[in-house]
Amino acid sequence: MNGSTTISVAMCTCNGAPYLRQQLESITAQTHPPNELVVCDDRSTDNTVTILKNYMAGSTFPVHLFFNEHQLGPTNNFEKAISLCTGNLVTLSDQDDIWRSDKLEWIADAFARSPQAGAVFSNADVVNEHGDPLGLSLWQDYFNKSDRLKFAEGHATEVLLRHNVVTGATLALRAEFRNLLLPIPSQWLHDAWIALMIAACADIVPLPEPLIQYRRHSQQRIGLRPPRQWLDYPRSRDSYAAVAAHYELARDRLAAFTGQLRHPELVGEIQHKIDHYNFRATLPPQAVQRVPKVLREWLNGGYGRYSNSWRSAANDLFFWIDRTPPAV
Repeated sequence: MNGSTTISVAMCTCNGAPYLRQQLESITAQTHPPNELVVCDDRSTDNTVTILKNYMAGSTFPVHLFFNEHQLGPTNNFEKAISLCTGNLVTLSDQDDIWRSDKLEWIADAFARSPQAGAVFSNADVVNEHGDPLGLSLWQDYFNKSDRLKFAEGHATEVLLRHNVVTGATLALRAEFRNLLLPIPSQWLHDAWIALMIAACADIVPLPEPLIQYRRHSQQRIGLRPPRQWLDYPRSRDSYAAVAAHYELARDRLAAFTGQLRHPELVGEIQHKIDHYNFRATLPPQAVQRVPKVLREWLNGGYGRYSNSWRSAANDLFFWIDRTPPAV
């Protein structure tokens, strides 16, 4: 890797005492040590702060601790941590995972081999709260072979516009994209926002190696979702409207950076997704009236490009919920 390249680790903590020491030890054990560790603590009430201060006192590389005056939540806490990093590369870290000792070495090499890459993310082995393997990897359910092929063919935006496949705990990015990324809207999960924004401007490189042990436990605030069911989860019209509103934020951010976009057509595609979810939000409550509308949207390709294909169409035909916010 270029000698001028530096790596910052952006870690967010909040009541992470049960698992934090293991994660910090795995960062210390890296074959390619980071140039700094930036930790933003989100008002922990357990022993997290003491663990962090003790770690900082004995660390062989700089550790910068920041304590939020008000609780920010995961998305805005990561936004803060990313903004405070000084390295050319920023690697995100959860408080409860365990890094493989060559994780940062793999990341550095990946960026060196791919100058057009704006971000990289890896696979991960899933473990339980005790660190025991569950025989699962993140990619088994959340980044299937079809989506991996699209990434390889340069169609990452097509995948990410349908659903996020990038787990923040495995993600690293070039710091030069911070002006595009920040601030991160609180309505979004930070990893989905970062992946979609960077994909509009640069390559996102998947690394099939499981570079972390991703811990699944009952206290995690965000993380691994249940595997996709044979039908989409029933949703209400207000939840569809909320999805449309979220993507309006993405559309507007990218529209403000049109000159930097490698894929400016993504702005129009996002508008199509907004239109699709607004369509789903305004379906009539009577099933007989929904049928021709849903079939037309299916034939137009909206369900395949912007939702969960036939599962979402079936959901809108048979399990649609007419729930709207109360009138003001």
